[in-house]
Amino acid sequence: MISEPKPTQIALRDFLGHLEDKKALKIENSSSKKNRKSLRLDDEVSIVFQRLVNKLYDDIRSSAP
Repeated sequence: MISEPKPTQIALRDFLGHLEDKKALKIENSSSKKNRKSLRLDDEVSIVFQRLVNKLYDDIRSSAP
């Protein structure tokens, strides 16, 4: 059995801050909840991510019996 440690809130906050510093992620105040944040991928990152997901799905479909 492989187990991964659950990340702490501080580690997650630091990681999200790193992505924001690299301009890969946009962190904004949520429009629906006062004390919540809204996370959005940068447009270019989103396009690359979507291409990766599409390629993975294509690979899965092509390897199906």
